[in-house]
Amino acid sequence: MNRFTYWRNNVLISDVKPIKKVPKGGTEHLVYYRILNHEFDESPYWQMSLDESQKFEQEKEEWKLKNPRASKVAYEDWEMGRRRVYNKKIFKLKEEHQRLELKRLNELEKELNNAFGFDYSPINFENFQGSLEDLYFEYKKIIHKFLI
Repeated sequence: MNRFTYWRNNVLISDVKPIKKVPKGGTEHLVYYRILNHEFDESPYWQMSLDESQKFEQEKEEWKLKNPRASKVAYEDWEMGRRRVYNKKIFKLKEEHQRLELKRLNELEKELNNAFGFDYSPINFENFQGSLEDLYFEYKKIIHKFLI
């Protein structure tokens, strides 16, 4: 186990091979095919952090069942020790998720703006409801309005 990446549980971010050019016969921008190739999908790290929290809760319940006569102080001491281990991993997973999401969103916004010729995004990503494919077509709709 690598001491620098133990928190990943050997889960890779993505095993998708990136697309470098528009597929033969493609009529859309490259960014559309990258979206279809799942290159901008959410990382698994946030869900992994939630799973770690559930594991900790389950471990606490198991400890209580195995040690029914333990004092409250003994339980709290054990819980604090175990919480440190879980918290370190949970915080690292959440931190890495946020870093990757920001990187992916910035890259997506940059590629969409380049593809459609915008200097800045005409769509607020935070308020947009829909899939990445819907976002692409919303950009396309906006550019179509300018051409009419």
